[in-house]
Amino acid sequence: MIRNIVDLGNAAGLKGDLAAAIAAFEANRDLPALRAELAGEGTDLQLQNAMIIILRAGALQLRSGGSELLLQLGDVASVPAGSIAWRAEGAEVVLAEVKTGAADCAFTKLDLDQELSPGGLPNPALVTTAMPETARHEFFDASAFSWGLWSATPYDRSAITYPFSELMYLQSGSVTVGNDDEGRQTFRAGDVFIIHRGAKAAWSNSEPVKKFWLIHRPE
Repeated sequence: MIRNIVDLGNAAGLKGDLAAAIAAFEANRDLPALRAELAGEGTDLQLQNAMIIILRAGALQLRSGGSELLLQLGDVASVPAGSIAWRAEGAEVVLAEVKTGAADCAFTKLDLDQELSPGGLPNPALVTTAMPETARHEFFDASAFSWGLWSATPYDRSAITYPFSELMYLQSGSVTVGNDDEGRQTFRAGDVFIIHRGAKAAWSNSEPVKKFWLIHRPE
């Protein structure tokens, strides 16, 4: 096991309803993300903070005001603070709470096929192979939280100590992260994992990779 790197797809999860999952965040303010298996439905669920929801199986219907989202396999949604109604059918989700304020985040299903623009190159001083070609798109950017898409051709990067926490959902390709002391772990398309602040991790993708990312920077 690599300290401060968590495979959320295989982590112990909460089984119940969405209200119970949200309550788990309320009970543990240091919990950055949670895997949950959801069933049932509810109305007027009050979210104190915005959420990112990644659906890994089943279906999840969300309603806020006059808007409705139907999440299916692989979808990612942003949900602002406020009241929502929900219905889950065998839904396995990863939930991440983002303290952005009610008005900062849209109630929407993110377009994971969004066209990317050149950018997001790694630090050349850390790259141990040829520099990759990278592209990115940012859906949201604030001082503490940001999220978006990023892609890269194959490259290796030496280990760094992460100054922030990053949740990653791989859409395509694979990546190996870790260090010489603790070992390495490979994640593949469909996996969701988090590298916590303070983790020591190198990066290696031997094939093109694309990911959704959510970064939390300490304020």
